[in-house]
Amino acid sequence: MGVIVMLVMTAAVPASAISAVPYDGYNYDPYGVATASPAGYLPDGLIDYTDMGLEKPLASPEDLFVYDNVETGEKEIWIADTKNSRIVQLDQNYKYVTEYSVFTDENGKEWPLTEPQCVYVKRNEKEEGKGYDEIFVCCNVTVKDETGKDKKAGYVVTANREGKVKHTYTNPNNPIAEIKDFQPLAVVADNSDYVYVLAYGVLEGLIVYHYESGEFSTFYGANKVVLTWRLLIEQTWKKIFSREAADTMIKAVPTEMSNIFIDDEGFIFTTTETATVEKELRVRKLNATGTNTLKGDENALVDVVFGERETGVLTTGGSKTTIDTRLTDITVGDDGVIACLDAERGRVYLYDQTCMLLTAFGYKATGNIPDGAVSNPTAIAQMGSNYMLLDASRGAIVTYRPTDYIYMLLEANEYFTDGYYIAGESYWRNVLKYDANFSRGYAAIGKSLLEQHKYEEALEWLKQGQDRTAYSLALAEYRKEYLRENYWWLLPVAVVCVVLFVMLIRFIQKLLGIKRKAKRIKFS
Repeated sequence: MGVIVMLVMTAAVPASAISAVPYDGYNYDPYGVATASPAGYLPDGLIDYTDMGLEKPLASPEDLFVYDNVETGEKEIWIADTKNSRIVQLDQNYKYVTEYSVFTDENGKEWPLTEPQCVYVKRNEKEEGKGYDEIFVCCNVTVKDETGKDKKAGYVVTANREGKVKHTYTNPNNPIAEIKDFQPLAVVADNSDYVYVLAYGVLEGLIVYHYESGEFSTFYGANKVVLTWRLLIEQTWKKIFSREAADTMIKAVPTEMSNIFIDDEGFIFTTTETATVEKELRVRKLNATGTNTLKGDENALVDVVFGERETGVLTTGGSKTTIDTRLTDITVGDDGVIACLDAERGRVYLYDQTCMLLTAFGYKATGNIPDGAVSNPTAIAQMGSNYMLLDASRGAIVTYRPTDYIYMLLEANEYFTDGYYIAGESYWRNVLKYDANFSRGYAAIGKSLLEQHKYEEALEWLKQGQDRTAYSLALAEYRKEYLRENYWWLLPVAVVCVVLFVMLIRFIQKLLGIKRKAKRIKFS
């Protein structure tokens, strides 16, 4: 069966496309088993500092952000060039525009962009007719405390395009939020005058600030930590060690969330590394109350898993290392497609809003890096229909372009998630020509046939798509339709069967000599 499927796929995908894919395409069937699938994205190019027009190479860049400039109508690429302590802006053609290494406030005080961990740009429309683009930067600063030890005193600073400081967000210094080392890793802002900061080692959730005042408001969206043996042992040792030793251990604990993203509707998406949460919570979509609204199909045969379902083995220089999914960045497109970066494998996973995996692409390599591979991916961003990965080791951007297959799949899936099953049927039939293993295609076609009252035909498709709810509905409607169309002969047959059954019982009673007692009715 698997050979037949592969032959069908090979016949459907152009030979040039197959030969151009440096990694295997795959997906998961309803039972959680990996199956072959056409590649959704292909390597499109490598942009290094010379292509960007920079005089100095990028040094361990940590973040990548794409901004839609409402004034020019064009996209901009922003890079946090961490070791060079600067923010670099490129145009949509990956060409240098400008850079920032320091912001200055109205009093002339300079806020250096020291080792920036994140860059985020948002349109500020607080004052009517005075809108401006505001650049948010998370800076990593190390100072000496009163004992002479190193201490993290990072901050988030924002400025306009002229580099004039607008707002600053520093260590909350609040009894509720006692943070000894403040190291902001990511920042986003909503339209309700709140700024959300992800900070290293802060396990209570995102730190929320009032936008204008910069004052601490609350914590938001904390993960539910899974109790593991490692965490249990650490908590026990913290009670035994001195306060200084315990503080050192706390520093070594990685932050619960690894990154955040906010969409146009104000939903905040978070990624978390596997060790601290369940696999279905590696990615979350938080509403205003901090509740996760990203839920999978209740009728699915297996639980939702973001990233790989099983651990893998990485072979380097003859030695093998067990690896697990480590999601470190996330971006969400205008169509709601969620793209997650697995830094451990250098792989990108695309999901829809029902947590269904659409495709996976990219891989990690060392030494002489081939096309489409990354060495140390630190960030992902989407520009149009293309995706970009920031490779910190090479100080470059690796781009990926969509294939015809993913175009079809995304369009078909949009019809499905919007409930337009009949309109999307032809698209799903084309998708199945490319990938005969894609279970949702069968379910989608089954639902289309169900809406067209073709119940018997729908049953077969829904069975292959493992859509148990729709299958039950189709089966019930099929039974009703069968009875309506055949009642003219079913009813007489039923009557005859009842009569024959009664006659059979009486015959058996007579044969066995069983006499029936007559019931007498007494009248008073």
